[in-house]
Amino acid sequence: MTMDDDQNASPEGETPERAPRRRRLFVWIAAGTVAVLAITAIAVAIFFPRDHTAELAWGGGQLSVSADGTPLTIEEAPHSAEVATAMANLVPTSYLALHPLDITAESQIPETGVTLSWTIEGELPPEASVTFAYFDEDISMWVPELTTISADRRTVTAVVTHLSLWNIFTSPGQDVIDAIGGLVTDIADDIAESWDRAGEQLYRFTHEILGNSADMPECDGAAPVWTSDAFVTDNVEVDLGWGDSSDGNAAVLLCVGSDPDNPDILQVKAAANRGYGFPVTFADKAVPLAAGPSGVDPTIASVLQFGSSFFMSGQVFAPDRFVYATQEFTATFIEQSARDAGSGRIISFDLPAADQVLLSSGLKIMIDVLEPGSQTVAGILAVLSLVESCEFGELNTSRDVSATVAWMAACASSLDGDSIADAMNVIAADVFETNDPEIAEGLTKKSTLLRTVSAKLKALLIFSVAQVIIDYVGDSITEDVSSYPVSFVQITLAPERPTIESLYGTYTWRPTGGGYTTVMLDSGGIRMTACSACGDVPAEQQLTSAEWDSSCFAIVNTVTSFGSSYDENWLLCPSGFDGPGDSTTDRLGTVFRGAPPTTDDDWYVRD
Repeated sequence: MTMDDDQNASPEGETPERAPRRRRLFVWIAAGTVAVLAITAIAVAIFFPRDHTAELAWGGGQLSVSADGTPLTIEEAPHSAEVATAMANLVPTSYLALHPLDITAESQIPETGVTLSWTIEGELPPEASVTFAYFDEDISMWVPELTTISADRRTVTAVVTHLSLWNIFTSPGQDVIDAIGGLVTDIADDIAESWDRAGEQLYRFTHEILGNSADMPECDGAAPVWTSDAFVTDNVEVDLGWGDSSDGNAAVLLCVGSDPDNPDILQVKAAANRGYGFPVTFADKAVPLAAGPSGVDPTIASVLQFGSSFFMSGQVFAPDRFVYATQEFTATFIEQSARDAGSGRIISFDLPAADQVLLSSGLKIMIDVLEPGSQTVAGILAVLSLVESCEFGELNTSRDVSATVAWMAACASSLDGDSIADAMNVIAADVFETNDPEIAEGLTKKSTLLRTVSAKLKALLIFSVAQVIIDYVGDSITEDVSSYPVSFVQITLAPERPTIESLYGTYTWRPTGGGYTTVMLDSGGIRMTACSACGDVPAEQQLTSAEWDSSCFAIVNTVTSFGSSYDENWLLCPSGFDGPGDSTTDRLGTVFRGAPPTTDDDWYVRD
């Protein structure tokens, strides 16, 4: 090889023609690598979008709003009378609220939703209720969303799928205020004047709490004559902690009397003197002639009966087996039913389970706050639908306050609109289409109606009803005395009264001074049959009437003699019953000027 040949040779023996091809290969490989990396970056951006987070100091804490793939902004909402009014009307009890925020996203919200987290310096107390809520412009109401509290009780979180005006509402205790640490502004009627105070972003709304007490029921007349004793008790002697009827604080207020239209029918009236109701238990074989709420609007009563059946809440919550919160309940019994049951408790009012407390308190508040008509009907159905949508077994066994509060939030978020709508369809057709076409028509406007009653019920469950449940759990009796009813009515039966036919026969008067007079009692009346010193007097007798008065028959015996008639009044008293004379024997005596015989010597005694 010549020197020229050696200088023109490529490295490692390559020929001049092969070197450019190798450089081009390196270029293509480098370009391919760049393209792969670019495609990968695009794919990562598409399938694994970057998390965006916006933060804002809010009401003494720090709000963090995050979502994948879209930038977010948080701004304080400008004053709106509509929004402020809705804040002030969340529930009819007291609560706290922050300044509303307007949260927006630059692009579509991802399927994973947007996470709202609010962190505070202190720890929320176990009994604190708290929820994120958004403003629904269509119904002008704040609607709670499912909200959780972290284990350290410092962070409140909700994952939502839409953005609008958002706020936080909490229970109003001082421990909650101390934990949040924000400045508090008390709101009486108008929030507008304090809306723009940037530092005072924690508003306290104070409402007069709805009445949770009942009036003492009034019964008509005395108990029927077939009872020798009837009394009511609130079990205060075993100290169940349910109040004392002597000061009107008993949980169930009771009275016993007779039906105003028939004094032979036993009447029991009860009133639930709490913000929740009590189940009713009748003695075995004591079948009531009638039972149910008294003084309740017929429309509400019919919806309660329908809803109890439709949602399969069973006999423990049917209107004829439950005394609703602050409402009056009446049960009546005929003598035979009471005798079938025997002397003893005839009706008891038992300790309610937690689910019964929730349902009855929810019903009371919803009926109080909703507009009469279709809105109230839908509200009642919404409350009763919780039987299907909430896991009441967990509530009934829980004694942990924070767990109870968390359960209430989950229950509120589980409302089943389809189930409520189905019930509205059925009740509109079966109950109101003929009886009240206006309500039936109102129930057809389901979209707005469902959203309204659902929003109201959610807020009530989280705040008002939750507090009732907490109070109930704290006050409820211990298991070792839970077999005792809260209150009950007990009767002692008088001996079963005889028929007047069983008392037919002869009766003789034998005065201490001697002599005798014998009379015959039968269907023809009372007539003299023998006498030690009298002659025959032509007369006709007729048994005009015989009225039982608990111990004796008051008899009117009409006598016709020598063409004229007059009435004799007699008292027929069987043995074994209290009454004038010797109660160990059947006896018959004349009534003079309204008074029965005054001594045993004045009676005719059965032969």
